[in-house]
Amino acid sequence: MVYCLVFDVCPSHMGQLKSGETYPFLQFQKERMKEFCKKHVFVRESLPSDPPTAKLFYRHLIFEEHTQSMFCFVPKIGCTNMKRLMLYMGGHLPLDTLDWPWVEDSKYLEPALKHASLMNVTLTQLQRLTMMHTYYKFMIVRNPLDRLVSGYRNKIEPPLDFQKQDSFPHKIKKEILMRFQLREFLQWKQAFKTKPYNISVSFQHFVHYLIYTPTEDLNEHFQTSMDICHPCVVDFDFYGNFRNFSHDTQALIIKFKTDPRYYRDESLHGTGDKTAHVLPHYYNQLTFREKVKLIGVIYDELAFYYTLYPSERFSHVSLLGVNIPIV
Repeated sequence: MVYCLVFDVCPSHMGQLKSGETYPFLQFQKERMKEFCKKHVFVRESLPSDPPTAKLFYRHLIFEEHTQSMFCFVPKIGCTNMKRLMLYMGGHLPLDTLDWPWVEDSKYLEPALKHASLMNVTLTQLQRLTMMHTYYKFMIVRNPLDRLVSGYRNKIEPPLDFQKQDSFPHKIKKEILMRFQLREFLQWKQAFKTKPYNISVSFQHFVHYLIYTPTEDLNEHFQTSMDICHPCVVDFDFYGNFRNFSHDTQALIIKFKTDPRYYRDESLHGTGDKTAHVLPHYYNQLTFREKVKLIGVIYDELAFYYTLYPSERFSHVSLLGVNIPIV
């Protein structure tokens, strides 16, 4: 992939051009998103001004003043590494932590993220709106079917652990077991004191949880990027792809003329999605009816992703065997 952000031109990976042709990629994304948002009806059409709504709307946006850039982070789409980059660019993390694993930076994270958040209490609503209209805004997107499995494997698939009762994965796993695997859960609970054994949430029941739980009640790891970043309200300048995460991050560093030390290639996600090769194992556990219902739940998210990267627009057909047009 050419560094589209810098050179404003890309090869024909979009799937609509002949081999060897190029197209202004950012222009392509802008035009496609305008068409997409006209087709799809969304409740919110303007930036919020009332504090309660604004808090929910802006909570995933972090900004950097020197480069006048803003990033909307979505869990399971490289957000940890990109947040780290933004915080270093803004001087919110000390440089002597550059080689530390991210988890060891935890004592710096909370104050740094609070300062960089668009919900920083020192900002006025006018300042927020001004930044929303003038800063360079970007987000990273990922095939929703890949992200769903990645979230399940990382947060839900590990066995229930009562030593981590306060963690959000434990609470969600317990809820799913009680709603969709009740008999198995009660048997496990009864035997726990005498003959303890592991119990896990199946992928099938995790999908049931997504299908039958209102979006607003889902943890952010399982909400769609559209619900988190509102791309039909926020006029993003660039939508990177998780499959090209390393390349797109390098392009951002070049554009922002920032210290290359902030970029650690070995800590980022490279040019491939490591979840992709295991997807059939999980989706083959679903019945055709469950696959159709799941498509219904993530339909807008799939349409959003295919709008930006149409070369993947039939991925749900090849993976799920569900020939539902996504437009």
